[in-house]
Amino acid sequence: MITGLVLATLTLQRPPAAATKWETIGRFQRSEKGVSCEWPGSAIRTSIAASKLTAEFTASTANDRWQVEIDGVPTQVLKLGKGNGRYTIDLPSGRMHQVLLVRRSEAFQGSTEFRGFAGTGVRYQNPSDDESLYRNDRRIEIIGDSISAGYGVDGKKKEEPYSPETANAYLTYGWVAARQVKALPTIVAWSGKKMWPDNTIPEIYDYVFPSRKTGAWSPDSTPKPQAVVINLATNDFGRGIPDEKGWKGGYSAFLKKVRKNYPSAYIYLATGSMMSDSWPVGARHLSTLKSWLDSIQTEMSDPKIKRLDFPVQQESDGIGSSWHPNAVTQAKMGRLLAVALKGDLGWK
Repeated sequence: MITGLVLATLTLQRPPAAATKWETIGRFQRSEKGVSCEWPGSAIRTSIAASKLTAEFTASTANDRWQVEIDGVPTQVLKLGKGNGRYTIDLPSGRMHQVLLVRRSEAFQGSTEFRGFAGTGVRYQNPSDDESLYRNDRRIEIIGDSISAGYGVDGKKKEEPYSPETANAYLTYGWVAARQVKALPTIVAWSGKKMWPDNTIPEIYDYVFPSRKTGAWSPDSTPKPQAVVINLATNDFGRGIPDEKGWKGGYSAFLKKVRKNYPSAYIYLATGSMMSDSWPVGARHLSTLKSWLDSIQTEMSDPKIKRLDFPVQQESDGIGSSWHPNAVTQAKMGRLLAVALKGDLGWK
């Protein structure tokens, strides 16, 4: 269900500075009026009860979509209009509910500011007090391109072009795995980006607002993840096999930066799901990538750096927009990542 603008005369209720009424997940920048983000999969979570509830956003474009999850169940989608607006959340009245708002849209759709909740009969509890769905001490970071960002997940066929309506970071493998292990994910991904040498994720990695390269982000400004997934190569190999020395050097440099940021995290060097050895015929792109990642892993000599192979997507599962993985494939990838996290970190 798509929920649009509502006319509201309710008084906006923001959490006092000393209390935790709602929390951010991912990279946000705080302002006088709220918190702003751009990266897909960024989220707001709260534990709240109300007889009527709205969320206030200010969006820079009319293409931003936010998934509402209530008590672990996805319900409605908030379709934001450009500028400021309040949007009704269909919250069952009575008891306290865990509410999660997840940005489905890509970073290039512009920044969005969340200003708070409004309503009648509003009561909060600290969202971290309830660990039945998510645990504040479990964090993962996903670094990637369109696959990780959720491009075309809701597309019905591979010939379908990109649309803001079919982008869905909430159904990407990062969030799928997070839900299975009760973790909170940060997604740093942008469609079409590479590892090396141009149009890269590394050149926008350190920003809260990558579209304009502003809002400096520090690894000490957000909770450190216990696991990181780097899933970059599809676009690097898109026009043929890149220069081996240059690409491996670029990947190694970024990997060392991630290790410096997170000294004790498991780091997964991922492949899949759009690369294979069957296309282009005879090129063996996937085998080449795996060989290069193994070489980098050996060079790093770090037992917490591992290769993680997501399966090649199958047409029998359906294909999303522009040949991208759909929700079925993303779910398979998420389950595989969850298995790795459970095995390496002991998460249940």
